[in-house]
Amino acid sequence: MPAAVPLKHPVKVGQLVRRRLRELKRTPRELAEAVQVSEDYIVDIVAGRRRPPAPGRIDLYAPMARFLRLHRNDLPTCARVERSAERGGRRRPDPGVWKLVLELCEPAKARVLARHLAKPDGPALEHLIVGRLLEVAQGFVNRRLEDEVGMRVAATREGRSYLDMRMRLLEFLDAFGRHDHGGGLRRLRAQPHRLLGHRARDAGDADRAALTPTRWETQTAPVPVGRRRSFRRTCGL
Repeated sequence: MPAAVPLKHPVKVGQLVRRRLRELKRTPRELAEAVQVSEDYIVDIVAGRRRPPAPGRIDLYAPMARFLRLHRNDLPTCARVERSAERGGRRRPDPGVWKLVLELCEPAKARVLARHLAKPDGPALEHLIVGRLLEVAQGFVNRRLEDEVGMRVAATREGRSYLDMRMRLLEFLDAFGRHDHGGGLRRLRAQPHRLLGHRARDAGDADRAALTPTRWETQTAPVPVGRRRSFRRTCGL
């Protein structure tokens, strides 16, 4: 089969997927099976009800490109153009989200941090801290997705299907693409044990779990200690 030619003019991701499915006489269900996502996930992308995943989500776009016989850069390029055209800029995290972040700090350090946030450059500091926290959590979830065997074991332990477990993690990653950081952090806080594979002992532990490697993570792809220490120094933890 000849190599796919790159798309000359980017279109919306849903439009491109719908067109290729029609040309190949394939169905959203078949594409979903190839990508290991739910059929609803593909249907929503095709219909424009779901924002396309970030351009860097090669875990989704690579198998989609193979199934649809597209150039490997077509879908990420379309996603980049579509997402950049959306309105809205960077906003400060809402108070509820910021409260979750402060729970990671000791009370004394939380007060010091609050004083820094009251300064003119406070919004930039907020985004730095929340962004770093979610970056670590995102890396953790990505490593989970790469460990299919571990995910199947976890799904069996919780009485769920592998696809259901996988979709929970994908939905978490999709929350990172929003203009504010609230979606990802709130989702992590809402059901940390379902994302991280163990139950938190208290409210603060639910968020600290995103920064601490579990037994499963340590056995597969441990987070460099230097990176965790660097993050904690940045946040004053």
